Amino acid sequence: MKNILGERKHFAIADAGAEAMLRAELSRLSGEIASLPEAGEIDAVVLGGGYGRGAGGLQKDVPDRIGLCNDLDFFVFTNTVDPATLHTINTKLEAIAAASRARLAVDVDFAPARKLKKESEFVRSLMFWELLAGHEVIFGSEAVFAPFAAPDFGSVPMAEAERLLLNRGTGLLLAWKRRQSKQTPDAADLEYIARNIHKAVLGALDARLIVEHRYCFQIEDRAALLREEGCEGAVRYAEAVAYKFMPRQYELAELDSMHAEAAGLLLRNTEYFFAKRQRDRILLRDRMKIFIFHLIYGLFFWKMGGFRTAAAFFRPPREVLLRELWMHALEKRQGKGYIATQWATSLHAEAYLRLWLRFN
Repeated sequence: MKNILGERKHFAIADAGAEAMLRAELSRLSGEIASLPEAGEIDAVVLGGGYGRGAGGLQKDVPDRIGLCNDLDFFVFTNTVDPATLHTINTKLEAIAAASRARLAVDVDFAPARKLKKESEFVRSLMFWELLAGHEVIFGSEAVFAPFAAPDFGSVPMAEAERLLLNRGTGLLLAWKRRQSKQTPDAADLEYIARNIHKAVLGALDARLIVEHRYCFQIEDRAALLREEGCEGAVRYAEAVAYKFMPRQYELAELDSMHAEAAGLLLRNTEYFFAKRQRDRILLRDRMKIFIFHLIYGLFFWKMGGFRTAAAFFRPPREVLLRELWMHALEKRQGKGYIATQWATSLHAEAYLRLWLRFN
């Protein structure tokens, strides 16, 4: 087990007070987990995300945020697959997380407890690869990761680029809907819109690097690579990295312009993805998921004009949803990208969002 009270870096921007506060919170969480009757069934609880990688964001202009501005994301690995035990562990960890949220004023999330298996879909994901490369064990042992080799980020599966484009594009759609829902957005609305715009920029260009087999672990290295090559969007990517490390406030007019630019980047990099990608092999166990998805997809859209994407049947769910987003949610006007108002306010868009939540 790592010594979480040691001099370990959690923030991208050094701040002794914030580091001390977070170490104290992690120590508290570790003790609360150790006191659970089910602690013996837990192999490890691992801090991932930006703080686990030593690149978490720092909030300095809002005193009651106590220095944190990103979520605390924990992964829970067990030595049991018993459903009742897993349910008990999840319930008790959620209670611990709720108390931590109240103290920190940021989201604290324990992922559902799982037994880590080499053949699972989770270990093929970019999320797991980044967790493997940068994390902190706050309870249990590093031995849970022993069976896994160091990830080769130059060979990230194409499905992960697809996932990034889909999720960040949907985030832009949700930010647009939030913007349209209020005549005068408040500070929380502006923060939500800004965060999703920056995530869309990061996702669009990270997906491009995955397609080109040039993705690398540290976000600063990716920013430097894009800048050195003069890649379209490199300046916006660097701004998004700076926002991730230390958020700032934006005016509404500025966000409207940034949203259009982010939509354009997403549109062009989605086009690039479909033109350049190499298809991943679809595993047999995934084919039933695809079949079920298309049954539901057909029912959702049958009364709304049927399939909007040509030859969609039997394509994987994320591919169908990304094509739906690319062909109908995003539009290009005067060289910029925009959310298509007519589509975004339709029942079709609501059906899309429900399917995205269900199948992504």
